[in-house]
Amino acid sequence: MANNAAIVAVTGSVHKSDIATSIGVVHILGSFGYALGSGLAGGVWTQYLPMRLAKHITGPYNEHLAMNDPNEYIKQLDPITKGELINAYADSQMLMLIIAMCLSVLVCITTAFMKHVDLMQDQETPSVDEDHTVTESVPSEKQEI
Repeated sequence: MANNAAIVAVTGSVHKSDIATSIGVVHILGSFGYALGSGLAGGVWTQYLPMRLAKHITGPYNEHLAMNDPNEYIKQLDPITKGELINAYADSQMLMLIIAMCLSVLVCITTAFMKHVDLMQDQETPSVDEDHTVTESVPSEKQEI
């Protein structure tokens, strides 16, 4: 859904002849972002979470059962150990949130450099100025009539 919003925003801010290129760039950057996010999340779930589980759970801990069949593992735990399990997952979720917030700062910084675009302006219809010049959708392109 965010990818569709990004495509609409980019196509509204570029000239008609550059729309295909801009959509391609959005897809490439989106794929890079998805890969980065998946890699970070995979690292948290496969490396950080098992360490947190081993640290928090003081009772008997079966990492193989906890990672491969968590529903079966959770059923056999006593209430104290379930609380420890919740704390381990909370630590992992907190790390995921910290990573997401750090990356969102970069997004906000890049948003500050976006140019203002009047989406009500039609790129198909050239406008005529008082000096009888035709202005295309890009203000720097003027042609004599």
